[in-house]
Amino acid sequence: MVMNGLTLGTMLVLGWFGEVAGAQPAPAAPPALVLGERIRNERNAQTDLATLVVVPDGASYLAAIRAWTPKVRFPVLIDDGTPSGREDIARFVRGFGPGQVVRWSLPGDKADVKPQDLFDTVEAVWGVPDADMDKVGVSEKLLEAWKKAGHTPPGIVVVSASDGAWTAGVALAAARGQILMTTGMHSGIDRAASPEEADGLCREIEGVAARSGYAWRGLGDDLDAITLCMSLPNRLLKNEGEFLAMTDRVGRLGAGLTASERWAWAGQIFGTPSHAAYMAMCGIFIEPRGAWLFDGYDDTNPWNTFDATLASKVLAQAKVASEVMDKPRNGAADWKARAARPIDAGLILVNTKGNDDFFDLNPGRCVPGDVPELSRPAIAGIVHSWSATNIGNRDRLGGRWLERGVFCYAGSVHEPFLGAFVPTPNAAGRLLAGGPFGAAMRLDNAPLWKVAIFGDPLFTYGATGQRSLAPPALAGATGIDTGLREMLTKGDLGSAIRVLLMQGRDDAITKIVEVVLNDPAEHLSAAGACDAVLPVFRMGRNDLVWRTFAKGSPLAEKDPALRDALWLSVHPLLEGNAERAMLAVLEHALRPEQAGADAILLGKTIARVVNLDAARGMFERVKASTTDKGLRDAISRAISSPPSAW
Repeated sequence: MVMNGLTLGTMLVLGWFGEVAGAQPAPAAPPALVLGERIRNERNAQTDLATLVVVPDGASYLAAIRAWTPKVRFPVLIDDGTPSGREDIARFVRGFGPGQVVRWSLPGDKADVKPQDLFDTVEAVWGVPDADMDKVGVSEKLLEAWKKAGHTPPGIVVVSASDGAWTAGVALAAARGQILMTTGMHSGIDRAASPEEADGLCREIEGVAARSGYAWRGLGDDLDAITLCMSLPNRLLKNEGEFLAMTDRVGRLGAGLTASERWAWAGQIFGTPSHAAYMAMCGIFIEPRGAWLFDGYDDTNPWNTFDATLASKVLAQAKVASEVMDKPRNGAADWKARAARPIDAGLILVNTKGNDDFFDLNPGRCVPGDVPELSRPAIAGIVHSWSATNIGNRDRLGGRWLERGVFCYAGSVHEPFLGAFVPTPNAAGRLLAGGPFGAAMRLDNAPLWKVAIFGDPLFTYGATGQRSLAPPALAGATGIDTGLREMLTKGDLGSAIRVLLMQGRDDAITKIVEVVLNDPAEHLSAAGACDAVLPVFRMGRNDLVWRTFAKGSPLAEKDPALRDALWLSVHPLLEGNAERAMLAVLEHALRPEQAGADAILLGKTIARVVNLDAARGMFERVKASTTDKGLRDAISRAISSPPSAW
């Protein structure tokens, strides 16, 4: 038996089956692989139109999705006017490779999105408009349509029309033919629910499962997945100061902290309508290419169980090329040197130690701002004790990975101990063997614990549709580059860069930037320069990043993503004969969440390139400009210490 290029023998080693003695017949495939095969078979029989549709609002988003059918669909993303929204679109374009990108908007006035609109959209995709689906997403007409199509829903999707992540829920319910439901439970993402609150949510979900008529109480039956598409608490309280993962509690039978038997694998998507739509569309349409593996552990037991080099050999069996950073290139200096250019890989597996505001390597320490930029959407497994504790905060490790473009993330909400994670080689093998992300990144038959799953738990390698160049049935759609030539002719470079960005044309943007920086007669607005910073970085032009950033200031100085790109890009430049103009740009772009570390790195460079007095002068200016006591204390220590102690 071979699944995705991995032999049965390999999968035995990777832990899907356990040991098989003697010449016994091959064991039955585990439920995770059965579920993955269901997802892959349905997706492989579908057609993906090679057109990305960009819409401006929620009503248009729903209307575009209604043009899907059970067999034909196309990606839909929301341009909400924010830099992060444009970057999500651009990253998706680089990963999906559409034949064209078009804009489309629902004609006429746009009404606010109501809960019934979400259900109506799922029904319309499956050919049963006006079926009066009830608030738990179950209607007789829809069930009949699924039966007629030979489709069994693989899971349940939970949404709230008042929470922006409904965009992900509707897309995943419509695309995968899942049961849609709403919940009355609310509250923010980075919060711990009580066991009673978690029980209430689980009872709601189980009630929907029971009323659906589908088998659900065990793994390997009909309903095997739950996707929470809203900002529900990402953890629940075990006892004072200790937390468990909400996505590990949801999908288990029982009550409270004793809930044990798993009946479904769960995942969670949260965030703005634009970003939640990005995460869902990636889960549906993106097929990761290549892998980046970083192993910050010692080559001793038990750390070597997570050996990234061995994981790369597993990936090689399925012809997945890997970039591996392992001993002796697994220290903080190695990480920072590599992060000076983006990661262009769809699978990221990282082993580190630390809290949610730092990660230790071998040797050295990095912080969330050192997380590399991603050129394309990626799935990530982060073996690290606390990375997902405050997953909604970009100043924390998990939040930074999601901001960078990770659309499926496995990480811990509390100290889980090493044995709670699937070892890195096993994780690679389980994913490529066809296990859905939500199952492959969890230990089998483990008790309720602390590893959380974010993103579509049903994302499965190899589950992609066949491409078609046929256009979507959306009257009035126009190419996103309509008017581009006129923009360039009239010198409206900011608008042109914005269009080129969402086409994924970083090379063209970089050429424009070169012209602007070399010709004082050319004008580029600060907003246009800000849009160009990340494209220039992705093209490997670190020498232009700080100049482009300066062109965008002071607007660029207020954008945390651009500050990160600036500091990541200058890492190799600071080691050489750094330009004084660049040092001045950096002084005004210290990152608040790590200003002390940034200032000290800058001080070292100024002391070497200029002199010690200039470095201390910079420290004094930074100290005078802030009211942050921690930063002032750090600067005071630096001023009174010799450079060797910086």
